[in-house]
Amino acid sequence: MRSHHRQSPDPARPIRFARTSRLSSPVGQDRKNRLKPCARARFGLSPSRGCGLQTSDILGTAFYAAGAGAAVLAALSLAGRVPRAPAYFAGAGFFALAAAVSLSNLYWSAHSEAPLWASELLGSLVVGLFALLWLYLRDLSSETPRPFRGADAWHAAIPAAKALLAMMSAAMPASYALALQTHGPSDTLGIVYGLSSFATTIAVLFFPLYYLGRIAWVLWRIPVQLKQAFADLSGRRLIWMRAVAILALMNAVLSILVSVEAVVVPESVFGALALVQILTMGIWAVNQSPIFAQRGAGEERFSPPEPEAETSPPGTAANDDDKPGKYERSLLPDERLDRIAARIEAVFRDKRLHLEPNVSLATLAQATGVAPNALSQTFSRRLGATFFDYVNRWRVEEAKRLLETSEEAVARVAYESGFNSRSAFYNAFREATGMTPAAYRTAQR
Repeated sequence: MRSHHRQSPDPARPIRFARTSRLSSPVGQDRKNRLKPCARARFGLSPSRGCGLQTSDILGTAFYAAGAGAAVLAALSLAGRVPRAPAYFAGAGFFALAAAVSLSNLYWSAHSEAPLWASELLGSLVVGLFALLWLYLRDLSSETPRPFRGADAWHAAIPAAKALLAMMSAAMPASYALALQTHGPSDTLGIVYGLSSFATTIAVLFFPLYYLGRIAWVLWRIPVQLKQAFADLSGRRLIWMRAVAILALMNAVLSILVSVEAVVVPESVFGALALVQILTMGIWAVNQSPIFAQRGAGEERFSPPEPEAETSPPGTAANDDDKPGKYERSLLPDERLDRIAARIEAVFRDKRLHLEPNVSLATLAQATGVAPNALSQTFSRRLGATFFDYVNRWRVEEAKRLLETSEEAVARVAYESGFNSRSAFYNAFREATGMTPAAYRTAQR
């Protein structure tokens, strides 16, 4: 191989985990490459004879192997949980594809040449990877179980197009495919294939950014939605998914920069990012339940307990307008909001609902006999707080009483006030009083 050799960029360049191929196709490409000989071999632009494996490539190979193994284990774990929630199906699919892409990269880290069909197929896997990551997050954060629907099929459009191109290129005679890669299209079939390959390669590069944008939007909304339904957010906020999204974004940006030859990135960098991303997601995903599932009594369920419409707290009267189904999609009148607000306060005062660590809007609906939708309206329009903030107010008041009247340790006070963790207790207490629990106790004496 000579460094001054001119040839078109090879669309058969391997595709990395969350990394897409060069913006190239057999159409209109006949420019000199500026990469050094072995760097060109690394990107599948010319034979790699004489280059051998560099230290970076050896590290990359090790990273890809470890990532593939971790992805297989995570896929098997989530596949066994699919009957419990539909979200696990997309998660298992994501890890299965991640394992396939990592194994492919494991091969190409030691072999620079790739058949045309292999590049197209890997492009399909990469887009499918990001699509499944988005579907997994969407289903994991859905307020009700969301099985796969026909409308979701469009997410497979680009992967299917790339897979079709892979089948077309695999059916081509070897000499024709080689000529298409080296000299570009010279007939109608070659031009059609080249234009299709170019268009889908653009999609492979930029569709991951589209999915990352949707992921970022959902992650931004999750805390707000959770505070409307739960008093304890531990294990629900999907903070680990933010780390996964950041790593995926780094991969996507580096891939685009490499594709336009702005930078040359060692194989070990992509291998390390792939491994860290798989491990980060795998460790947390296998223990993550759908975030809106009700937890308690050793089970997880989406459907909230049926409100006890005939039972009212002392001092309040049951009313048919408060039963489930009424005002489900309309605004409640002010007098109804006042009555529901009084009922909520009575429940927390008399039943001390805030002392239950796993109390939720569904629990309150059962205790008050009021539909969850009506409760949400009452919190936002009449009480001026989310369910999370309202419960914490009661818990902080209980904690203040205990700090003033007992000698119990602060940690003990936290748990007896209904908090599930000391960190949540300290944050809520400092936000409400402007001081730490210990400082408050000292100030009261």
